[in-house]
Amino acid sequence: MQRQLLTAVSLASLMAIAAATGSSPERRENTGTHDSSTHAAATAALTGNLPDTSCHPRESVFDHPADSVAFVLSANYPTALPTPAPGDRPWMQFDPTSSVNWHSYLYAVLKYVYEGNVTNGFDVQKNMIRQWYHAPWMHLKLSSSDKARKDGYGGREWLHGLTQEREAPIKDLYDASNKRDSTKNWAVGFYNEAGGFAIRNAWEKICDGSLADTVRFPVGTVAFKLLFTSAHDSDVPYLKASPVWLASITRNDVSQRTPLRLIQIDIMVRDTRADQGTGWVFGSFLMDGRRGIAPELREMASGADTGWFCVYPIGIAWGNDPARAAKGMEANAEQFIDPDVQKSFRGTMGWHGRLNGPVDNPNASCIGCHSQAQRPLNDAIPIPSPSKKFDRKNIDDLQSFFTQNLKPGQALTPGWIGLDYSLQLQSGIASYWNARRIVLSAHALRTRITHADSLRLRQSFDPVTP
Repeated sequence: MQRQLLTAVSLASLMAIAAATGSSPERRENTGTHDSSTHAAATAALTGNLPDTSCHPRESVFDHPADSVAFVLSANYPTALPTPAPGDRPWMQFDPTSSVNWHSYLYAVLKYVYEGNVTNGFDVQKNMIRQWYHAPWMHLKLSSSDKARKDGYGGREWLHGLTQEREAPIKDLYDASNKRDSTKNWAVGFYNEAGGFAIRNAWEKICDGSLADTVRFPVGTVAFKLLFTSAHDSDVPYLKASPVWLASITRNDVSQRTPLRLIQIDIMVRDTRADQGTGWVFGSFLMDGRRGIAPELREMASGADTGWFCVYPIGIAWGNDPARAAKGMEANAEQFIDPDVQKSFRGTMGWHGRLNGPVDNPNASCIGCHSQAQRPLNDAIPIPSPSKKFDRKNIDDLQSFFTQNLKPGQALTPGWIGLDYSLQLQSGIASYWNARRIVLSAHALRTRITHADSLRLRQSFDPVTP
């Protein structure tokens, strides 16, 4: 598929790597050009394919014809903010802050997400109803630390574009279990057209070196994330009938397939009715096959894998309830939790009762984690990992994430640039900067970089078969 977006790394620096390693930075396709007059000479932009995944294995590893369908990044982002068609925002008929309507609101968003995607296995380029997009530069989790560089590739696996989430003991997923066995959890996220437009604008500014203003997603943006786990329904009973994806999550053996089961679905909606809080509505669903198809989804379930429709709202939140958070008190405003669904997997929610799902850190919350989406003004300053550990022992540090409602685009750290609760945007920017830093440093110092670094960087800009 031909896709065009700036990758913004110095051509001279890439040539320096080629000279140092004996390789050539050729691209699979060059789909166009970009007006280089808008870029500083030191970071002259390249155009072409955005990478899909961190590893694109040789054809010889495919065991079956079906396995030859590799993940392709959906990156044909809109160049203009789309005007929604009549009825294209079905959630607007329900008030998310109403104790009566919040279930209906979440199911309206989920139906919008499911339309055209469930039947196509969430290969969103095949959706004939509406367009969905992935966030770029999550294909490679490249850290500036020596340890991370020795660990090898991170980022998206090559079959579904999944990225690794928090590992969790089975007891975190299912409170009734005493097992401490660790589970692997992976996820893939998507943005609708309004979100895709904001992603394009943000990355064009990053490439121009002009991203000095906050990122704000337009009203009507919908983001959703499918979360999968390596846990089995014999240990976590509510995973009964869960949809299964075979994923390539073993880094040293790309031919190996691991069954992952759907466990959780998260949604985010930019909605002005949430402006008294964060401006965003956060919601989480639990996959619970024991309860069967949810009545609200029964009409959609015909002719599809019915497991996708056995999902139930855990809760909805649009703010941190900061007044109570400052006193270390349980949240009782700016969110609703379904106690029956909560008890299905865990007796407690996140930090002092704030909305969370089974895969999420029980010491954190949905909004608390996403509030970390920000970047420094100076790209020489490392961007902290979004997977910051939340430790109940350090309550003073925790409170800074919950004692305020950041408005759209507001940064948690004063003087930094807010990324409007998008951890996917933050993760991509961090990987891009780390890759660019290695390229420019190697060129400036006229030193040879390691073969591993060279391979990572070459695949960052042209993910060909190793």
